[in-house]
Amino acid sequence: NGNSTGAAASFDGRQTDVLAYVSPNLGGFTGIVAYVAGAEGQTLATQSKGNAWSLAGLYGNAGFSGSLAYEVHDLGGAPGTVGVPALGATSLKESAVKLGGGYKADMFEINAVYERTKDNFGALVGLPVNANVLGHTAYYLSGKVNVTPTDAIKLAYGKANNLNMGGVAGANSGAAQATVGYDHSFTKRTTVYALYTQLSNKANAHYVLGNA
Repeated sequence: NGNSTGAAASFDGRQTDVLAYVSPNLGGFTGIVAYVAGAEGQTLATQSKGNAWSLAGLYGNAGFSGSLAYEVHDLGGAPGTVGVPALGATSLKESAVKLGGGYKADMFEINAVYERTKDNFGALVGLPVNANVLGHTAYYLSGKVNVTPTDAIKLAYGKANNLNMGGVAGANSGAAQATVGYDHSFTKRTTVYALYTQLSNKANAHYVLGNA
């Protein structure tokens, strides 16, 4: 069976019903904490609402940037942001940790991101209760070189490793993606660009060209 997702609910989506606090910038550091309510589609008392917590620390100074984020979903049985009725169960959880860093100078820019996800979906697919099913690791690398004051070449590479599938990695469930791009600036406010991307899914993966 092909796998078309690495999580039940998006860790990168713009969620609705969010209450968040963003700290002031303290020496380049900013902290963020957010709570997501998941009750939008509850119609029965037997449906659990679900919720999510998201935490992040961001740093930026003198061309350097860094970030560390953690998010956990308590998946409810009602439709909504963190509700997945199709799972057929409640009290399921999934979480993700993401680490990023980068450096920007006059002539070039480099960035890297690493992510690890895990869940307790085992009973849904015939694995031991609480087994990690869709959990996996992934990374992304990108670079930009300013070849002239108005032109730049961009490169990027990302890879999603095989799904955990209860401790025995799901065979051929990963994917890799490479992108090359070119920017040309006419003015500070007007830029044209072109990108070419190639996505290579393994035999049991169905990743698509999108951020969700």
